[in-house]
Amino acid sequence: RRRHTRLRTVTGVQTCALPILIKWDPRSANAHFIRAIALEGRGAGEEAMASTRKGLELMPTAVVGQTMMARLYLSRGDAKGAIEFLGPLLKNEPRSALLHFLLGQAQLAAGNLPMAGEEFMTLAAAFPQSGELKLWLGRYYGAKGDAWQARVAFTRALELDPGSLPALNGLVSLELVAKKADAVRALLEPRLEAAPKNEALLFLAGSSYLTLGDVQRAEPLLRRVLELNPSNIDAYARLGTLYVSQKRLDEARAEFENIARQQERPVAARIFVGIILDMQNRPDEARKQYEEALAMNPRAAVAANNLAMHHVRAGNLDGALQLAQAAKAELPDDARVSDTLGWIYYQKGMATLAITALRQSVEQNPKSAESRYHLGLALLKNGDKREARQSLEQALKLNGSFPDAAEARQALTKLKG
Repeated sequence: RRRHTRLRTVTGVQTCALPILIKWDPRSANAHFIRAIALEGRGAGEEAMASTRKGLELMPTAVVGQTMMARLYLSRGDAKGAIEFLGPLLKNEPRSALLHFLLGQAQLAAGNLPMAGEEFMTLAAAFPQSGELKLWLGRYYGAKGDAWQARVAFTRALELDPGSLPALNGLVSLELVAKKADAVRALLEPRLEAAPKNEALLFLAGSSYLTLGDVQRAEPLLRRVLELNPSNIDAYARLGTLYVSQKRLDEARAEFENIARQQERPVAARIFVGIILDMQNRPDEARKQYEEALAMNPRAAVAANNLAMHHVRAGNLDGALQLAQAAKAELPDDARVSDTLGWIYYQKGMATLAITALRQSVEQNPKSAESRYHLGLALLKNGDKREARQSLEQALKLNGSFPDAAEARQALTKLKG
């Protein structure tokens, strides 16, 4: 059995002094590595990778930099690249628990389940009190189709770390697949009672009840999320799905318009009215709602993002870019915001900037066919035909009927021709 050194994870760092540190000593590899960690924490994966590469140019054998590169390959969804990078690293650092942990994650992402299982099981034996390892064991068993073992692992992860929402999400997902509504409620309700203002928990619960078809329970939970955070795009999307499925768009719009009249600063209500109007193909009225929301709160990121797309359709790319940049500043980790910004850069002919933003969008949501399609077009405009083809093919593989699927096929046909 392999013997491992202590399992460590990289934590976030304060970033305010980093530009000064690099300015004082631009030959400091550690300065670039620290900056990369900070950038990764902000969701700027491409910039983090560039900073890590710079550090490795200065100090090629630095384990922290090499480990960062492996993490960044994983975060951008390049499991194969991560595995190839980790191989030589582990020859030099065979006892590094963190590197084996990353390799397990990469093997799992690549679908190499036996290899992933070997890594996670060996580590779990060496670190039996690690909730994070139990979490990944649960994910491994889930991918393997072993629901019983996955449930055991997620349960143990929650025992070791009662506040772990990923572990709770794993358990809830298993019960949803098994259609065990009572088990879902037993997991969620005590936690909701103990933490009634936990935005992530409220969203998980609202989404779960929506899956169960319990609209009466789901709706107030999702609306509570928006009360706590008017910039939660996912909550707007879930509520929109709920109202569309029930054919309640008119009713919902009237209710949120009434809420807007009653509140002093109804930012979330105005945004949601705008979203409903967009769903009803009433763009002029929707645009007015987003503008009113931004007048009340210039940092209302969802309003800025949605209004940016209205400006794109109207041909006002400069105004769209300003709005998209404002949204990105507030929601740097949201895939849809990154996609909006990247798409605007593409429309303006700024392919390099478009690629950076669109890569972030794909990293933040690897399952978005639209983002991969946009990235493929940007890569094609930049002359990278090979990667453009891969991105377009991945978009169609994810969803062969997404709104721009026909255009994606047309672009692929031209590339192959």
